[in-house]
Amino acid sequence: MRPKAGMSAALQERDPLLHLFEFPLEELYFPYGFPLRIRTNDVRVLHAAQEGLGNFLQHERAAPLRLDVAIVGEETGQFPPAPVVRSQDHLIWFVSDGHHFAACDFHTGTGIAWLTPKVFSDTALLRFHFLESASFCLVAERHLTGIHAACLAWKGHGILLCGEAGHGKSCLAYTLAKRGWTYVSDDASFLIRRASDSVIAGNPDRIRFRPAARDLFPELAGLVPVETPNGKMTIEVKTADLHLPSTADRIAVHSVIFLDRRETGGARLSPVPVSEALQRLAATNHYGRPATQAECVQSLRRVLSGAVLTLTFSDTGEAAACLEEFAG
Repeated sequence: MRPKAGMSAALQERDPLLHLFEFPLEELYFPYGFPLRIRTNDVRVLHAAQEGLGNFLQHERAAPLRLDVAIVGEETGQFPPAPVVRSQDHLIWFVSDGHHFAACDFHTGTGIAWLTPKVFSDTALLRFHFLESASFCLVAERHLTGIHAACLAWKGHGILLCGEAGHGKSCLAYTLAKRGWTYVSDDASFLIRRASDSVIAGNPDRIRFRPAARDLFPELAGLVPVETPNGKMTIEVKTADLHLPSTADRIAVHSVIFLDRRETGGARLSPVPVSEALQRLAATNHYGRPATQAECVQSLRRVLSGAVLTLTFSDTGEAAACLEEFAG
């Protein structure tokens, strides 16, 4: 199926700003459970969106947000440079160059991207830099609070494992999942702001590892790391291929654990002041309207009403056993 033109050449002459650009193709997706409608003039956009967003299940019946993706211009040339992202109040922009950019308006719950066919030379980059970035920003600003953490549950006790890159979140999450924990996410967890309790939405269909994880898990030994669109060497695996015993895309969280991995020493838990924990978690939410940011802080206070601890460890197996004893 060939892409459909957005508008005729004659109409473009009468409408140089492309204000009347047509989006004849559309599909409904549910990133982290919330409805988002993508409209476009090129079926390849929907194919790319399906790769990144098609695995999410519908949980909410909110009014759909909308992202329009216009494909215009020349086919030849390299993929555009990674966009610069800027945000003020109700707006956020993703700008690569004069022919590749996107903007979202959080007041209206809509976004638009103007791209050329060059973006189809690398579907992963198209998804990462434009489709998924804009989609997730629209959904998160309206409904979610992002937390840089893995999420799992043991016998109904949901836990967030928080830490910066390299602190062992994915390896510990995978170790726990292999031991029977319910796996929800490995790195990006989203707190549903208006839920009555602290419910986390995640993407349990995949898990990402640093290359060093192959030394810990023999089943990863034959996998080749690839450079992700943000420049990191990563091994990405579908959880279905790892045969994890239990996964879920949503779970209630009862405890927040900050990871402190060291070279030596046993695994132990120690309390963290709520004020310190709030400051660390709130550092990742720096866009959206003032009311949204206030809602994010309030939802973080709610998730921190349970146990808030630091897990100091050197051995992943000992850390898993310590968490199992804690969760009961």
